[in-house]
Amino acid sequence: MFKNGIRGLGDMVGEYGARLATFDCELEDLFCRHYFAPTRSWLETVHRARGIYRIPWEEAPEPFGVNIVRLVADEGAREFAVDFRGLHDPDCYSDWRACIVAVGHDGKRRYSPMWNKGRMAMKCRPDDCAYWLTVAATPTALCTGNLGQSIYSGRHAYRYPWSVQLSAARPGTPRNIRADLGEIALLYPVPDSVPQPHDTAAGKRYLRKLTGLLGRATNVESQARAEMDRMKKGKRHANGGGWVADGAKVAATAYVGPDAMVLGSAQVLDRAIVEDYAVVTGDAVVSDHARVSGRAVVEDGAKVNGYSRTWAAVGGTDVASTVPKRLGADTLHKFGLWANYAMDRDENTLLEDWYRFARGADRRYGRHLGPNLNGYLYGRPAFVVDGDRRGFRFDGKTQYGELCPRVADLGAITVETALKWEGQGVQTIFDFGSSPNSCFVLKAAQSGRAELVATVDGKTVARLTAKKALPQNEWVSLRVEMDGSKAALWMNGDKVAETPSSFRPCDAFPAGREKRNFLAASRDGSGHFRGIIDRVVVYHTVHEDFGKLPAPIRDAPIRPSAELVEAVEKSYGNVAELDRKIRAGVEKMMRPYGKLKEQQEARIRELKERDPAFLAAEAKLEAAKRAAQQRKSELGAEFDRLPETIRAKEEIDELRRQSRQLHSQAAKLETDRLGKDEQLAAIQAQRKEAAEKLRALDRRLRTAFEKRPDVVAERAALAELRKRIDQLRRQREKLEKEALEKDEELAALQARRKETDDRRREADKALREELKTCPELVEIDKRIAAARQRRDDATLGRKERDQAASQESDFRRKRDHLWDVFRKRSPEYNRCSSILDEVNRKIRDRQNALRARVRESSAAGRKCDALEADRRDRDRALPRRFEQFLSGNAEYARLDAQVRDLGTKYRDRQSFLRDELRRTNPTVGPRERQRTNLEQAAREKDRALSQKRDLYISKRSAETVRDVGAAEKALKDATEKALAPYIPEKLWIGGFGYQAFRGYYNTNYGAYIRDHVRAQVGGGEMREDLGLLKGLQKTVAGDEGWSTRVDWDWRMRQEADGTINELPLMQNWIRRARGPVVTEKPAGAGDGRAGR
Repeated sequence: MFKNGIRGLGDMVGEYGARLATFDCELEDLFCRHYFAPTRSWLETVHRARGIYRIPWEEAPEPFGVNIVRLVADEGAREFAVDFRGLHDPDCYSDWRACIVAVGHDGKRRYSPMWNKGRMAMKCRPDDCAYWLTVAATPTALCTGNLGQSIYSGRHAYRYPWSVQLSAARPGTPRNIRADLGEIALLYPVPDSVPQPHDTAAGKRYLRKLTGLLGRATNVESQARAEMDRMKKGKRHANGGGWVADGAKVAATAYVGPDAMVLGSAQVLDRAIVEDYAVVTGDAVVSDHARVSGRAVVEDGAKVNGYSRTWAAVGGTDVASTVPKRLGADTLHKFGLWANYAMDRDENTLLEDWYRFARGADRRYGRHLGPNLNGYLYGRPAFVVDGDRRGFRFDGKTQYGELCPRVADLGAITVETALKWEGQGVQTIFDFGSSPNSCFVLKAAQSGRAELVATVDGKTVARLTAKKALPQNEWVSLRVEMDGSKAALWMNGDKVAETPSSFRPCDAFPAGREKRNFLAASRDGSGHFRGIIDRVVVYHTVHEDFGKLPAPIRDAPIRPSAELVEAVEKSYGNVAELDRKIRAGVEKMMRPYGKLKEQQEARIRELKERDPAFLAAEAKLEAAKRAAQQRKSELGAEFDRLPETIRAKEEIDELRRQSRQLHSQAAKLETDRLGKDEQLAAIQAQRKEAAEKLRALDRRLRTAFEKRPDVVAERAALAELRKRIDQLRRQREKLEKEALEKDEELAALQARRKETDDRRREADKALREELKTCPELVEIDKRIAAARQRRDDATLGRKERDQAASQESDFRRKRDHLWDVFRKRSPEYNRCSSILDEVNRKIRDRQNALRARVRESSAAGRKCDALEADRRDRDRALPRRFEQFLSGNAEYARLDAQVRDLGTKYRDRQSFLRDELRRTNPTVGPRERQRTNLEQAAREKDRALSQKRDLYISKRSAETVRDVGAAEKALKDATEKALAPYIPEKLWIGGFGYQAFRGYYNTNYGAYIRDHVRAQVGGGEMREDLGLLKGLQKTVAGDEGWSTRVDWDWRMRQEADGTINELPLMQNWIRRARGPVVTEKPAGAGDGRAGR
């Protein structure tokens, strides 16, 4: 499909993103009516004077995702330009496709060439009404592993951040505006739209268009007047220049940014800030020192007050929290954790916040990914492991980091970091704020002491210097606390400086300024830090006793490492045991609902069976299905007997035989070469000798371990524990047996089972009597007897007797299959079988319920389960203790390492000899290629034959399939008719089933109960899926599962196996979607495996 492979796919995605900006396709009108516009992104300011902006981390595109950003050209500009810069990370195969889209007043679009780096310009025309920048993430590799979906979307999806430098333009609002589509937009519903103020260039153009509609377009005149009122009735706020509707109230001391809006009857009071592209509307109130930013919408009767910060939607009667809550969380973190830059794995450009959200929180329908506080690394600082510490080493010259712009804009803050300083002189640890005149900086001063300086509007408002010097080349913990009453500096848990201060962190972020939070350097590029930083943890509060706080949450990063997986598994403890307890608790609490569900299903069945027409329709459907299955079986056997099928199978068998022969020849050559190599034999002898010594030492150490008093005592205790468990188990089994014998419901079910089983035996007996003269069965019985006679004939050879025994087994299987077919044709036998299956299931469920009741209610049952769990834990502990005992023995460690090393040498020597054999023997390479080709040809022929078989059967069984469809429709109609008199009861039962068990648009009972049981069981919050983490770690650890070029057979299956010739409709579709039909394997295509 793409001449240049994966990059061609990137070009297509880039073009799709460009056209998506304005729905430039055949379904434009349909999309506009349903959605009005695609989701658009906003850009955060990096350096306004230089025109540098970047995509926020939470909006950075996932693989093959698209950002659409509004651009506003400077008034009077003849041309504007975009200098695009992607933050390239080779481990994520970063690449992008950017495009500029211009829209004229007539709706015609102009597209710039796509590009991925550097400058691109767009000419401006007087009648242009909108400009868009589209950026698609187009990685240069495809993840072809089983967990590719997790890398493409969701919690572990890669992100591809980017920035731009704009000339003669600036970013615009991501909001929906009717002016984007002109007067035709009046016909479409516009969700969450905002007016285009009349004093902007776009607003003036749109007002002229709307004015021209008055008096001559009666179908949209009222909408036009309403939109004109929205555009005119408002004014610019003196403090910030934002748009304020006439009905809204904004205090003179409040700030409303130039692209922000206050609409409806909303109020912005006191010193509140509304900036970026935020909107406050409805009856919402923003007051005190609150800040609403980003693309936030505060609506309805919501309130944002105090020092709250939000860049998310707040509606209803909600009161915004201090900071946005993590996805899936009902409250903020108990101890005020806001960000955890753990720095526990190697990264190229990502400074990741490891406090993310719990597993599964991003799976709810329609959810966004919530706040993302990731930052950036510049200069590729080295990732180092120093004992049990992990972190990034900054070189003191060019390397530094940058935290999320919003991470420090708080009313109170605690910043805790661990570092090893390797430099001298003045060096910056962090510099948070908006400019050199408004910031708070922690640095190593000239004296070598840690120093904290806070500056507001160019004035120093707080300065703290530690009482003792910052140690060099030693790990040290530093903590900064500021809450508007005092500022404090701590070192290794000791307070080393404190001063009264009214300074709050948010004072360093005045309204309308860029927010930049630097790590390991100052914002002016000086004072680079030299040393290792292990972590930076931010809390949005100050604690009285910080030392008593638990360790900060450390969720799995986007790309989990092996160390992280091991640490998570260790922190959760016995995950399997916890899961078992949770499952048992959920099963117990869900049991009444399951019982109720069974009763309701039985009730629905009873209601349907009251109508004889339903039973007749059900029987007809079963008969139609049996007939269809029988017809397909007959057609399959008929196809297998066709001469061309026999020839095709013989060809496949011959190809496989030749492949096996070539493999045997190659294996013999390889075995001969390996067997004659003296060096390989010497390594093998050394490995065998070392392994024998290791086994002997292991036996001696194991004997010594078992003789240790603590181990002897533990073994004796375990033996006694097992005896106690056996006694309790016998008591429990006795109680279970009594409960089973006394239960009337179980006795009734068993009686019904016996009665039904007797009826089925009678039906089977009658069927056998009826089929005694069946020609097919008679013939098979004769063949079985003949094969048995040959099998027992002593005059025949061993091979002939074995062949006769195999034939006898085949004939018996065919006879059993025929009996199954005949039984399925018997209505009485089938009805009894269905009843038996249902009764057996109910018996099992009842028995399990009674046993569970005994276990829960009896002291013996509860004690037995507790002791059994204790025994399992202690059984597992002993091997771990023995492993620790072995690891402490130097001789064992030496021999173990020697055996491993010799094993590696042995395998390396084998690989060398195999490669040498391929180089020196001219027949080996061609034979391997020939064998690969033979296997591929056999697979393709087998696949083609299977396709032909399916096609043969489907064409000739169409009538029976239609009969099944007609019977299904008749059963559906009969079901609706049978239940028509009982509609209220049916709806109630169906509603219960959806609410209790389905959980698609609602949360089912099991989810609530699982959370409740998990809280009771304890063991910590299960925020990770260990199975997923282990799979992801293997996928992202190396090259496995990634393809950077298209070297596989990309054709559709029908083209490869030749059945495309019989599918004219598919041929037409391929020609329209891709081009000519291709039946020959593409040049360079391999055997279907993704290459690199």
